[in-house]
Amino acid sequence: METMTMEQVTVALKRLSDNVADLRDELRRRDLYAVRKENELFEYPTDHPHIYTNAEMHSGQPTIRGTGITVRNIVESVRVGYSVEELLEAYPLTRAQVHDALSYYYDHKDEIEKIIKQKEEALWRLTNRASTSPSTPMKT
Repeated sequence: METMTMEQVTVALKRLSDNVADLRDELRRRDLYAVRKENELFEYPTDHPHIYTNAEMHSGQPTIRGTGITVRNIVESVRVGYSVEELLEAYPLTRAQVHDALSYYYDHKDEIEKIIKQKEEALWRLTNRASTSPSTPMKT
């Protein structure tokens, strides 16, 4: 193992400190580094300007910024026949938000399909579960 002089250690630490500062600046530039205020939810940006995620909201599902509407909500609405125009009437959204949600879906199709499948399975379990309480005979 090579030993380092105190001067070499100081230079290495300075270089490391500079790298950390550069990374922190880059994170701030991308709005990923923030101090969370009390009662404030932190939005984790995605590669789509109108979509964010937050583990504390909607189980971390991608959500349209400024709303409680998930990408899954938009995709499921389109699947049952809603047009973009009908979505604009049904939800307080802009055309850009709707198209960005659909764009997010197509860019992250496996992720959203997994969320939809989990939701459908949970609904099926809820509606088809067997009663855990003993049945009581009906009185006649």
